Amino acid sequence: MIQWMKRRKAYKYFFPIEKQLQYLKHVHFLMSHGYSFKDALDHLYYNTDYEAQTKEIITAFKRGDPLDKAFEHAMFHHSIVAYLQFSHAHESMIDSIKNCVDMVEYRLSYIEKLKKTIRYPLFLLIIIVLLLISLNRYVLPMFLDLFQSHASSSKTLLLSISFIEFITTFFLVLLLILFIFSFIWKKYKPQIPIEIQLNIYKKIPFYRSFLTLYTSYYLVTYISMYLKASLPMREVVKQLKSHDRLTILAYYGEEIDMQLEAGQSLATAVNQLYFIDRHTKGIFSRSMDQSSFEKDLSVYAVFLGEKIRNKLVKIIQFIQPVIFSIVALFIIFVYLTLMIPMYQLIETI
Repeated sequence: MIQWMKRRKAYKYFFPIEKQLQYLKHVHFLMSHGYSFKDALDHLYYNTDYEAQTKEIITAFKRGDPLDKAFEHAMFHHSIVAYLQFSHAHESMIDSIKNCVDMVEYRLSYIEKLKKTIRYPLFLLIIIVLLLISLNRYVLPMFLDLFQSHASSSKTLLLSISFIEFITTFFLVLLLILFIFSFIWKKYKPQIPIEIQLNIYKKIPFYRSFLTLYTSYYLVTYISMYLKASLPMREVVKQLKSHDRLTILAYYGEEIDMQLEAGQSLATAVNQLYFIDRHTKGIFSRSMDQSSFEKDLSVYAVFLGEKIRNKLVKIIQFIQPVIFSIVALFIIFVYLTLMIPMYQLIETI
């Protein structure tokens, strides 16, 4: 009964990330026109689309919860909550919300581009797979009966049937494995020690390079943010350790702190981190004052953000031609499967 009530509550207060973005935009708009955060919430409370979320945030603030915890109670996306946790401590609330809006818009724009890119090719691929299954189940056996007196035609059809069975079985088994793995990973990931998770990530070539970019980006972004607020490096490391949502960053904060406690330099500590790119390590290795260090990190954070965007664009541009090529190969295969036995039969006449 208790679990059912929790699920019901979660369902009641959950709303799509697109609406979360609109909510943040409304809050920022009201605050930029002179309203306090409390007054902005009061205005949104009477909007039926946001009543439940606003009520949760107001209740959380009355309990004394910080900004990120309040949005977490209102079932906002974890990336929004994670950003607010980092930024609000060292930015004004209106700047935190504005930067968060920019981050969510950037994320949604690439998700939408990816959906548009793969939607039609994926639909075609599914149609082709269904066509292959139908061809293998109904059409080819009829052809086999028709050409059973001709050895060469029958042999070609048998090879085609075997190949289609292999392809369709492989495709379905792969989907099943991916579904089971995703379900298990999502359910048990919080229970897996972060060290084991990182060792698994190291064995996935493409994801490994992408995770390195993302981790480096978050590290340089948040350290530069804290340094801009004139925090000493030991306090910055302490802030990284306390982060409970970006687990890799929190783990790396602990690793850096352990190395500093052992008498190692900051550069040595960062150099031992696997998912930090070479240039980031180079910035930490250079001896400079805090102002120059913060400037270098801020500039490189912009560069990393652009690099991540370029990689995403390349992936999106790569996916569609690959899927179309696979679809084209399947169409050619179906055509040859049907036509070759006929030509072989004609040659024997």
